Amino acid sequence: MMHSRANIDHTITFNDEDMPIVEAIELANQLRAEVAFCKQLGSEEKESYYHNSGDAMLYRVALFEPMKYRNRANELEKEAHRLSNTINAKNYQIQIDFDDSNYF
Repeated sequence: MMHSRANIDHTITFNDEDMPIVEAIELANQLRAEVAFCKQLGSEEKESYYHNSGDAMLYRVALFEPMKYRNRANELEKEAHRLSNTINAKNYQIQIDFDDSNYF
């Protein structure tokens, strides 16, 4: 329970914004989810061709630019790593008082 309180009481600065560690952890999770989504869209082809058994040729065309999503995924992934590193650095600085007399 003490670590949960520490995550609320201590803050980090990320992108010029101060936030409690617990919020920063949630933001990192959201960034990673967005990275996964952008990677999925970025892996699509702009245009795909399909042949069917008839004379018609079918096309599948993305209504977005996959390269933009690949680039966005890379940017967000760097940001998520930077945020995680900031959280970890802060966690190494925090000391929590702990009374271990009840355990020995």
